[in-house]
Amino acid sequence: MKLKKNKPASFDSAKAKTPTRLGEIMTDGLPTLVIWNFLFLLSCIPIITIGPAMAAMSFCTNALVTDDRPHKKAAKLYLHAFRVSFIKALPIGLCFLLISGIFGMGFFVYSMFSQEQMTYIFMASLSLLVLLLFWSTTAHLCPLLFDFEKTDWKNHTPVLVQKNLRTLISEAVVSALARMIPTAIGLIFSILCLGCIVLFLPATVPLLLTLAFSAVGVAMALAHTPSE
Repeated sequence: MKLKKNKPASFDSAKAKTPTRLGEIMTDGLPTLVIWNFLFLLSCIPIITIGPAMAAMSFCTNALVTDDRPHKKAAKLYLHAFRVSFIKALPIGLCFLLISGIFGMGFFVYSMFSQEQMTYIFMASLSLLVLLLFWSTTAHLCPLLFDFEKTDWKNHTPVLVQKNLRTLISEAVVSALARMIPTAIGLIFSILCLGCIVLFLPATVPLLLTLAFSAVGVAMALAHTPSE
């Protein structure tokens, strides 16, 4: 008698992914998302490790969105994704910090001087546009680091794709442009969510420690996952 092979989590038969499912996914996977949010903050403490942390969060939230069920060993899945992607995602995180800092500061400075000269309005708008395009590409790049089909879901062990970073960046740009509307919705939600949390600190510290970044991860996972 032939033994049946354990079928991996299906990523081809996923339900339609729309922004309206954000609340449903977060409700069903609340304990899982809290664990991932805490681990994300913990793994970001050295600052330079933000790349692997983003990659791990992206892998976990994409797996949750696509497989449509909370993971029983959430911490193990995140930690394995962080470890596996560490070397490859480290330069991504450093570039994220550098470029975000440069164009974010440019947008802030140009906005301050925009009342004096109209030219600064254009420069501020250009800085914001580049920043949003860069964030969009990064949001699509992180999940592309992993091969979801070859991942060992039984042992919660992610597998990296065998592609160089330049190829992955090109694919991320194409993915962001192809899914421009859901990506824009995800970014708007993410900016508003984190912006409100920062604005109302310290009252929003509990939300920051439990769901803030995992909610952003789910929103961008919905933007990245193709609908049927």
